[in-house]
Amino acid sequence: MRVLITGAAGFLGHKLCELYCENHEVWAQIRPGSTAKRLRAFENDLTIWPWDITVQTTDSLPKLDLVIHSAAMATSLEGELRPRASIEDNVIGTLNCLDLAERQGAEQFIYLSTAEVFGPQPLGKSSREWDSYDPRSVYAAGKISAGELVSAWQHRHTMKTATAYVNNTYGERCQPARFPVRVIDQIMNGQLVKLHSDDQGQVGGRRWLYAGELARQIQFAYEHQVQGHERWCCAGTEWISNLEFAKHVAGTLGKQLDYELVKVDRQGHDVNYSVDPQRLVELGWRETRPWRSHLEQTVAWYVANPDWL
Repeated sequence: MRVLITGAAGFLGHKLCELYCENHEVWAQIRPGSTAKRLRAFENDLTIWPWDITVQTTDSLPKLDLVIHSAAMATSLEGELRPRASIEDNVIGTLNCLDLAERQGAEQFIYLSTAEVFGPQPLGKSSREWDSYDPRSVYAAGKISAGELVSAWQHRHTMKTATAYVNNTYGERCQPARFPVRVIDQIMNGQLVKLHSDDQGQVGGRRWLYAGELARQIQFAYEHQVQGHERWCCAGTEWISNLEFAKHVAGTLGKQLDYELVKVDRQGHDVNYSVDPQRLVELGWRETRPWRSHLEQTVAWYVANPDWL
């Protein structure tokens, strides 16, 4: 099978490449000028293809079987700082990827969206695939628009499509500004860890999922698609408070956790975004290891590779 993975130089994209390179021919789309350093460990097992997804391409690729579209401007903060660029990446970029996939004969197209499209949830509650959208940022609104393009596409074309609503992930080579990496770095260096809480002092959290497991969920969704368009909630099976997450990092490092609870400091950065992967679980998907084991592996990797902090 020939697979095109967009955003391959990114955190989730490189984990998808790592998985699909094991048994398939992978084409890895990256932004022109990207270092693609996350791909170095298996760069000989794939074809790197530079392309700016915001510009419609006339390049002719070999026939594709599957396109996994993970390229995006990746955070709500970036979306607030550069709203036009966020929409161009997440909406126009997705339209261009759909057009390319159709022209290259792809049979399926999977789009990686975000849990943020459903808006913040009360602590203890998780969204499901067909819940109403409630965007609180330009980023989330763009992701909704792109997802609806993906859904509409299969009504006019023969290609099956799917949208995956992805909760927060962690793992090796994650972006340094993301919560898991900041926590590892701060605890390693004896610094204060700030944890967001609501007005009642309850600590926020996520259904944290190791990024390698997310790649397996995407593969599982591909293998179990039946309808012309499917929706999948991709997340860990357990909701984990950020305090519990930080405590386990500290315990793994053999360090003291020094933390402070702070109220949410910016719009769109909410205490709880959460989607429920029950549909995947009911169909038979299982994590290969408990989240604590994956987190311990991740912490050990950063100890050995501090230049990624």
